[in-house]
Amino acid sequence: MRLLLTRQAYEVADHEVVRALADRYPETVWAEGLQHAENLEDLISLHTLARLDDDTLTRLAAATSNPAAPNAAAAYLAWRSQPPTPPPSRTPPPPPLARPTLADLIDNDDLPRLFRGEPNPAELARLDPARRARFATRLAAVLDAWLAAPEPPEETAWQAAPERLVPPATVWQMTWWAALDLPVDATAWTRLARQPLNAAGVGQWLSARFDPAFTDQLASELPGWPRAALEHLVTLLPDPWPPKLAAALAEAGWAAGVDEPTRRRCAMQLAQADQRDVAERLRMATGDPLLDEALVRLGDCTAEARLLDGLLTAGPTWPITTPRVDLRDHWLASVHCRASNDRLLQALRTLLLADANSAELTPVFAALLATAGPAALGLVDQLAADPAIPEGQFLWYRRQELLDELLEQRARAACPSTFHELADMALDALTEGTSPRQ
Repeated sequence: MRLLLTRQAYEVADHEVVRALADRYPETVWAEGLQHAENLEDLISLHTLARLDDDTLTRLAAATSNPAAPNAAAAYLAWRSQPPTPPPSRTPPPPPLARPTLADLIDNDDLPRLFRGEPNPAELARLDPARRARFATRLAAVLDAWLAAPEPPEETAWQAAPERLVPPATVWQMTWWAALDLPVDATAWTRLARQPLNAAGVGQWLSARFDPAFTDQLASELPGWPRAALEHLVTLLPDPWPPKLAAALAEAGWAAGVDEPTRRRCAMQLAQADQRDVAERLRMATGDPLLDEALVRLGDCTAEARLLDGLLTAGPTWPITTPRVDLRDHWLASVHCRASNDRLLQALRTLLLADANSAELTPVFAALLATAGPAALGLVDQLAADPAIPEGQFLWYRRQELLDELLEQRARAACPSTFHELADMALDALTEGTSPRQ
């Protein structure tokens, strides 16, 4: 009990042996404790162990030899008789303010708060026509003001390094302009397309709003665009690009050092736009083989020879394309020059030796027909007879495909009027395409 009345009171009171004694002998615990108690605080320590009624406690305090015990007991009984102090009343917090709806923000013209969030298609769909029209007019005015103001420094800095910087608040307004599908002119589209913002709906909006009439203004500004903006632009332009824009964007892209997917897209668009002079000039200046691929599609036999030589020197492996490039779009499928025939046949054999599936090489076999003509049938027979080629027994199917294509070409050119004429044409094709070993 003496330990209980010291600074170790709680440690002693919590001990299981002390609690067991207090439960079994409460009067003995209090009698011993009163012998050493000096004040109310000491008896509160005993209170944590055992409880006695008022009369028993008064009797034990009077019987003890400790002169301080009666006063301490009287103070304890007065303390114990007080009603428990109720916890302080707490005023409930006010209910949270209701989040304003999109309609509320429009009615209050609270654009700063509106632009801190993102468009919600469901909320936009619930707008009545009058409110939506008013909202569109208000956002169009914001767009006009943005276009009229000089480009802020933070916007220029972000365009140059969007991977390191946060888009400025003014740029995020584009998500709302896109959500309402605001119409734009050449000036607006050019400024908007310069912002490399990959936000939902923005790219689709700009792609749908592009007009070939924007070409002159856009092409004139491209030389000053940063690399990231050019890489973003090619994802926005729908195919095919206007020839002038394809040329300007390719020249700006190679000058800015854009990434490989962007250069590949530009090269493909140069071929589609028949911009051979631009592709040749850039190829001479940069040596980029992607430009050779464009030139192959434009019928350049020298570019074919360069690419085939490079492919055979490196040793083609299977698969020959990346997941981004379908073999039908690979430059091999566009080879057509007679001088490329031997190289193309060698590339085909190497791919077949690398366990390529001949069915997947159909576009390359079609190119063999373009380089060799009817003799391609005999060349396929040679490949089929090569015991080192695992797919040799299946090349008969490729031969049939080439024969069908050859007959179709001749039928389109000669327009046979009878079935017998068509049959004679087929026999001629078979005879012409038969290999010497047959």
